[in-house]
Amino acid sequence: MTVPQDYTRAGQVFDKLLTDVADVCGLGTRHQAYAVVYAVLRVFRRRLDAEQILIFADCLPALLRAMFVNDWLPGEETKPFATLEEYDREARLIRQHHNLMPEGSFKNVATLIRLQCVPIAFEDALKRLPSGVTDFWKG
Repeated sequence: MTVPQDYTRAGQVFDKLLTDVADVCGLGTRHQAYAVVYAVLRVFRRRLDAEQILIFADCLPALLRAMFVNDWLPGEETKPFATLEEYDREARLIRQHHNLMPEGSFKNVATLIRLQCVPIAFEDALKRLPSGVTDFWKG
């Protein structure tokens, strides 16, 4: 069996995402872009239960999938879906001393994350999740 491209190209795909996030947010380093991606994924994960987290993780590229489930404690309390402005505010508070996410950039970062996914797999995952997920990932 050959190694799936999702794994062989994982570093390239992830580096492109970090470069794109740094560009769209006006950040100077990949480390800063990583903190922003981390925050957006955490904000979304807080709104899903354990089964839903695994459904969504399955549609993410390998390194984003690892980020999404890293430090996750099954059984954590879920938060309700909110507005784009609330997501933006919440994301900027995650690791706030390391997170230089500019105000109002949440939508752009979420779009960049979504663009890293296989569109059909991403849409199929969203169909299996609560209705608020669609608004979260609108591009």
